[in-house]
Amino acid sequence: MVQMEDGQNSNTARQIEGESDKSKPDAQKPKWQNRKYIVDSKVQTVFIGYAVAMGFLFLSLGLVLSSYFERILMIQASGGEGFTTLDISLFVAFLVLITFVVFLGIIVSNRVVGPILKLVRQMETLQETGELKEIQFRKNDYFQEVAVSYNKIIGRIREIENKLPKT
Repeated sequence: MVQMEDGQNSNTARQIEGESDKSKPDAQKPKWQNRKYIVDSKVQTVFIGYAVAMGFLFLSLGLVLSSYFERILMIQASGGEGFTTLDISLFVAFLVLITFVVFLGIIVSNRVVGPILKLVRQMETLQETGELKEIQFRKNDYFQEVAVSYNKIIGRIREIENKLPKT
């Protein structure tokens, strides 16, 4: 800290002038203002995009189903029988949307759960056998930085082991 002529240090002088010390947390702010809501923008943006897409798909699915059931009720009320081309089209659209939603859900969950499961299994193997083995996630998996960090730890452990005297 720099001493001023009048004996005050530079931090005190800045605080008097209205500048706050950036290294200290602002105790006057409520906790929710100090939280960081976007912790990994790449992953969170993709998940928000998927959530919006799924919302639109479910909305479309709801519209298809409501039209389908409304059509069935109209046929029954008029005393008509059988399904029309519109009924079959609505039913096919319903099946396509359901298939797409399930397929998209499997892909997204696989990209998230797969790497976590692989990491857990590798850590269990390390615990049981002591085998130091690096881990690789698939190209499009999330959490690639976790694999990089884990591999750095494995590398560091190997370095330490190599420095130890052999018995």
